[in-house]
Formats: sequence, C-alpha cells, structure tokens
Amino acid sequence: MYWADWGERARIERAAMDGQPASRRTVVDGAELYWPNGLTVDVAESRFYWTDVKLKYVQSARLDGSDRRVVVGALRQPMTLTVHDQSVYWADWQTHAIYVCSKYASTDDDDHQCQPRLVAVDVHQSTGLRAYDPSRQPHGIYTSRPHCTVAVACSASSQTAFTWCG
Repeated sequence: MYWADWGERARIERAAMDGQPASRRTVVDGAELYWPNGLTVDVAESRFYWTDVKLKYVQSARLDGSDRRVVVGALRQPMTLTVHDQSVYWADWQTHAIYVCSKYASTDDDDHQCQPRLVAVDVHQSTGLRAYDPSRQPHGIYTSRPHCTVAVACSASSQTAFTWCG
C-alpha cells in the first residue's frame, strides 16, 4: 500500500499489507514535494502518480520512488487522480473540472509537457476519481459490458459516473 503524508515533512510512503513495520519505506520526500494529495498506482507500468496541491502538478515515479517525472504542471488545484490505459485523469477543485493527458508526455522540460484536455465540467470538490476497467484489476469481475470503462468522480454531495466504450 502507498500513502501521502503532509506532516512536518511531506512524503509518500509504502508498506506491505500485513502491517510489518520493517516493510515501511519512504519512497518520495524532500524538495519538490509539499502537499501530496491524490495518489494512484499504475500496476501495468510499475509506477505511481500523485498530485501536489501547493506545487500544482501531477508527477510520477517508479514503485521504488526512483525516476520522478513531472507529467503536467502549472495546474490550478489538482486534488485526486487516476490512470487508465495511456492517460492520467485528475480533478481540479478550483476549475471544478476533470482533465486528461498522456501519462507518457512526462519530461522535466516545461516545453514538452502534455496539454491537458477537458473531460467534464461542474464537478465540485471531487474527493475521489477512479477508473474501473479490466486492465486495472485483471483477475476479477468488472461489468456486464466488458469493453467499457467507467470513471467515477465523488464529492461530499454527489457521485458522477462517466462511461465510454471502445
């Protein structure tokens, strides 16, 4: 499991699911990390992604914390995110919208970051964004429509589902 901690020293940590203290490791800390918030694991690519509300970016790293990359920066207030296929989606509390861009567009060069595309508007204070697709959970039962993807944005007052089939 992975979690983000704003604490005295902002960091992203991981531990084994059995709770063994020896398995707990800090995988990201230090400079360029202030308010890590949204956090999602991309099992297929062996990476995890997170938002930083204060520094206004989406970043990714390998599961051990190495190879940090800025996926997209200069955002307003990115709170929560998910990955699906070749894309990363995030909800922004200031613009009340959900955006998407390629998760492969990551470089440290601002001129080569992806250009976000608007996916949904009027999504207020989303606290959770999830993509439900067979590729995310390869050993389970997903939906009666096996070639469809469902993204759900949750807030304190509502839940909105976006579905696309391909």
